[in-house]
Amino acid sequence: MKYRQIWEDYYSPNRSTPISRLNILKEWLAECNSKHLHCEGILDKIATQLPTRVLEISDEEVKPFKIKLHISNGENASYIALSHSWGPSAPLRTVKSNLDKHQQGIPYDDLPSTFRDAVLMAWYIGCRYLWIDSLCVIQDDNDDWEIEVAGLIAWDILSI
Repeated sequence: MKYRQIWEDYYSPNRSTPISRLNILKEWLAECNSKHLHCEGILDKIATQLPTRVLEISDEEVKPFKIKLHISNGENASYIALSHSWGPSAPLRTVKSNLDKHQQGIPYDDLPSTFRDAVLMAWYIGCRYLWIDSLCVIQDDNDDWEIEVAGLIAWDILSI
C-alpha cells in the first residue's frame, strides 16, 4: 500500500519535492539490499571493473559538488551510467584538448541540468562514480570510441 501512495504522490500535480523522492529511492535501495533474499547485499556485489574513465563525485558534503574525470586503471567499483540523447546540440563534452582539464575538475555549474541531476542522484544514494558518454568517452578520438563502445557491449552481454 505504501508504494502505491508514493507513486500516486509522484504523479499528482501537488507531488512531493525532488529531495523527498530521492529519500524514497534511498529507502527502497536500502530495503532491497537488506530485506529481499534475492537482493541481499547486492549493492556490495555489483562492483565491477569501471570503464576507462568515469566521473568521480566527491563524497564530501560540499556544494557545488566537486567532480573530476577519473582514470580508473581497471579498478572495481559500483557506478551509475547515464545514457542520453544529445538532441540538436552537443552537451559539455570531453575532447583531446580538454581531457587534462576535466581530470583536474569539471565545475558543477558548467554541467547541463540533466548531468547535474544525475550527479545529485548518484551522490545522494552514495554512489561515487558516474559514467556519462559525452564526458567519459573522448569525443574526437575514433579509437577511444571503438574501445569504450566495445567494453560497453561486452558488459551488456555479461549483464543479461
